Amino acid sequence: MDQLRIPKSSGELDVLLLTGEYQNTAGWVALSEHNQEVFFTQVKSDPPSWLYRWFKALRAISLTATIMPAIATVFLCLVLDAHIQWWVLVPALIAMVLLQISVNLLNDVEDYLKLIDLPDTLGGSGVIQSAWLTTKQIRNAGWGCFVLAGLLALPVFVVAPSIILLCALLAGIGVIGYSSKPFGFKYKALGDVWVFLLCGPVLTAGVSLAATGVIQPASLLLGCFFGLLAGTILNANNINDINVDKKAGAITIAGKLGLKNASVLQLLYYVGAFGALLMVATLIHLSLLLPLLALPLVIKHLKVLFLAQSSEDPNLNEIRFDAAKMHLLMSVLMCIGLLLTWGWF
Repeated sequence: MDQLRIPKSSGELDVLLLTGEYQNTAGWVALSEHNQEVFFTQVKSDPPSWLYRWFKALRAISLTATIMPAIATVFLCLVLDAHIQWWVLVPALIAMVLLQISVNLLNDVEDYLKLIDLPDTLGGSGVIQSAWLTTKQIRNAGWGCFVLAGLLALPVFVVAPSIILLCALLAGIGVIGYSSKPFGFKYKALGDVWVFLLCGPVLTAGVSLAATGVIQPASLLLGCFFGLLAGTILNANNINDINVDKKAGAITIAGKLGLKNASVLQLLYYVGAFGALLMVATLIHLSLLLPLLALPLVIKHLKVLFLAQSSEDPNLNEIRFDAAKMHLLMSVLMCIGLLLTWGWF
């Protein structure tokens, strides 16, 4: 027996989605849904190594969305000649990466349980859909990362308990509520807001606080730059998933706007990011305008979006990866600009 049909009303469905097991056989993954039934198929191929499976599950490549803004903020603090508390900063940086890993893992779980990310869709890491890891394993790892991040953030509370409490509260609500119950922000067209905050000003403010004990005002502008760039990645993902999300009842800004208006939103994200960049460069040094070198790639990316006729246009298959690459490129250029400024002054 290689396929199953399980009614949505069946008590077996939740267990099957969580464990991938049915009548003492493993490897069952949801394939599709139709007429109040969920179709499952059994994956019998051998999985890759344990290390590769978890590398894929963590979506390690996406972690630059947290790592690069954090590094840039540290460089900013050096430029501003602030004294850095390394014993507080290092565990805080690890905690921030763990929080993003937690979001990635828990998001994979919820998208699969809601039958949004299935084997024939572009979203998620794909490890659950390939039966490499079970939903339960991914969920446990996600919560484990969240708890460990909280422990590593304790030194920051010692240094600045009153200020960091707000950052920690926002980060905690964002991580737990992004895709998990009871909030599920990403399914209620609030994902863009939280990605902007958590990958932008909240992150850079938190790093500045951990590094120096105070929030450097320039770090907030830097956070706006990174937060808006992170928004381009999520918006590109949501454009790819417009039809999938609509079918699953998940509401995103891109889904509500439609392809054309979501493409305009992508343009506005980049305009806002470059505007924040200009303000940071004016405040600190013009060498911070180095990310403008990526402008030709941004124009090419936007051209692909505006020429597409539907969200399922094959030309859009790479837009999420293109947005992520541009985020990384501009992040690296920003760090180089900050290092040059630090070296000159």
